[in-house]
Amino acid sequence: MGVTQVELNEMQADAVIELVRSAHAEQGGEDDDRPSDHLSARELEALPSHPATEHDHIDDCSVCQAAVRAGQEIARLPCAHAFHHSCIIRWLSRSRHCPYCRADAAAGTAPCLASHDANERGTGSGTVAVP
Repeated sequence: MGVTQVELNEMQADAVIELVRSAHAEQGGEDDDRPSDHLSARELEALPSHPATEHDHIDDCSVCQAAVRAGQEIARLPCAHAFHHSCIIRWLSRSRHCPYCRADAAAGTAPCLASHDANERGTGSGTVAVP
């Protein structure tokens, strides 16, 4: 039995998290309070994800530009933008900002009101419709 593309992507996301953890350990750990240019392994692991459904209102992943299909694992950032889980893990291992609106992706960040307003007016990119 072969490995599906979704399983491969999730394995890659897990490997990225482990690489971030290793890099932080080599630099003296993640427990300091200074801001980082990317999310920590702990923050990446805490990013909630779930299989996409038609209720998620996502057309394409802004990171890889591929369509998001039902059943694929997705993650929604605090700004309310959603992406393939494996894509956003790779992105946030290099940058702490949402690739769509540039909001800080750390937990507790308020939803992106500009995106919400644009989607309400029908002028958004169609990437995500915020309820």
